[in-house]
Amino acid sequence: MAGAIREPLVGANRKRMASDVLAYLPMAILAVVAFLLVYVTLVGNKFLSPKRGSVSKLTNYECGEKATPGARGPIDVQYYMYILTFLIFDVEAMFLIPFSIKFKELGWGPIVAITVFVTLILVGFLWEIKKKLLNWRALE
Repeated sequence: MAGAIREPLVGANRKRMASDVLAYLPMAILAVVAFLLVYVTLVGNKFLSPKRGSVSKLTNYECGEKATPGARGPIDVQYYMYILTFLIFDVEAMFLIPFSIKFKELGWGPIVAITVFVTLILVGFLWEIKKKLLNWRALE
């Protein structure tokens, strides 16, 4: 059977294969539209953007930081504390929202687990406040 010749697709097999291919048509259309959207945006930006830039428009905006000459300049640690605190509470919300939706159907195990989880996060937050890690300092 190693050298057997395959039968050509006929009738029902050909229709089934065509319907399988057509099932991917919406994804192909989505990919083409996404590509065209990105392409048109980039080309439109190239042709429609202003050509003359002033000194203030060409300087880097560092979002509260003084602009440094190099790209590898130091960033103050206070930004990291706010970012990490935001991420921790964001992850907490990601766990609490599904929990609150199914709260009435759950037993005591998940309720105790989520209570321990929230307690640990609150202890860490209170520690941040006690150590005054979230007090905003003026930039030097």
